[in-house]
Amino acid sequence: MRQKILILILLFIILTGMPTALTISATVTILENTTNATVLGQNTTNATVLGQNTTNATVLGQNTTNATVLGQNTTVQNVQPSGENTEVQNLQPYGENNSSLNKKVVLGYYSIFAESDWENIRFDNLSTLALYNIAPTSNGSLREDYDSVISDHIDQLIIKAHNNGVKVVFSFGPPVGETEIIDSLLGNASAKNNTLNNILGFIQKHNFDGVDVDIEGINPTNSITGTSNKVLMTNFIKDLRTKLNTVNSNYSIYLVIGSYYQHEDEVLDIGNIQNYVDYIMMIGYDYYIGPIAGSNAPIDSHNEDPSIRDSVGHYSGLMNKSKLLLGVGWFGYERTTQTGNLSSVATDDGIPYGYQDMKEGAAQYGRIWDNTWKTPWYKYQVNGTWYQGHYDDIESLSIKYDLVISQNLAGIGIWQLEYGDKVPELWQLINEKFGK
Repeated sequence: MRQKILILILLFIILTGMPTALTISATVTILENTTNATVLGQNTTNATVLGQNTTNATVLGQNTTNATVLGQNTTVQNVQPSGENTEVQNLQPYGENNSSLNKKVVLGYYSIFAESDWENIRFDNLSTLALYNIAPTSNGSLREDYDSVISDHIDQLIIKAHNNGVKVVFSFGPPVGETEIIDSLLGNASAKNNTLNNILGFIQKHNFDGVDVDIEGINPTNSITGTSNKVLMTNFIKDLRTKLNTVNSNYSIYLVIGSYYQHEDEVLDIGNIQNYVDYIMMIGYDYYIGPIAGSNAPIDSHNEDPSIRDSVGHYSGLMNKSKLLLGVGWFGYERTTQTGNLSSVATDDGIPYGYQDMKEGAAQYGRIWDNTWKTPWYKYQVNGTWYQGHYDDIESLSIKYDLVISQNLAGIGIWQLEYGDKVPELWQLINEKFGK
């Protein structure tokens, strides 16, 4: 057995190009489907644990400098260095579906029409970049000539992301509420087949790592088939998974769902769909875009209105929380209102502004903190007209990130990077909370 282990280690060194000068004076355990993998040894310069589906890796010994975990589905948790002069550094899980320490998935959305201003994107704080939005027609073809847009400048962004170890997917879906297109994609066999083929072809052509499915405004009943869109949507995602697997089973599928679960439960079978996707991102913003002005992303509510905690709790009961991402907004809304009071009637739909603009508005007119919503806001009056601004800042985002950690969610999705990619404190908060 020891000879077999040494042979495997040597093969690994040869194949990966690991410097052979490294001293590995440790017991290396090669296990599959284990709950614990242990490295033991004194004066260990590098200790390697190889194994699939390894849950915990423990480094024990004196003068231990580096520990490396390699394998698919490997999660590094509860790292326990014990002994004198023991230091665990450069903990690197390699392979698919791996994570280390408290790291979470950080999904960031970025427009395919954005300028080549990429130096502000902190790839070291991202897991996946989602480029939005590729819209289909009712027959399943791409709505515009997206290939030329991608080829003009986004291809270089994809290369840069990959060079920094970040996956790139594209966000796919018709404009919100275009129910005729939605029903066609789900209920017309030819349109559905074209859609699946075009998604796969777009992934292959531009070297994407998968797709983010964002189909919002689904009606309960399909106008073409007269049957439940809930069933048809499950079949669509299942067939998409099958289609992508014909080329590469590692292609990722993300699914976007709304925070108003009363509607989503009518059109999405979350418990079933989760089996065919990698992650499901719950939109954790746009809570008050109706007739009442209020927090864009309330942790709790003053009444029986929906809140993030309520929405997360509901979806957590339907699916594996390790696949659930909380969507957060690097933006806010400024709206005209009847009064300056909390929860005033709004007189317009509001204008979205980026993080820095909202922060400057609060600095100018006075930041107000709501301890129930756990978000800031401000108000001011011009020529008799009241304005209210509701947004997230570092304090409120920190509370949301803590919720992700305490509820053991998979991570966050950021809408959208352009709203705050030039603000260092936003990236720093991600690094502090998630260790990205």
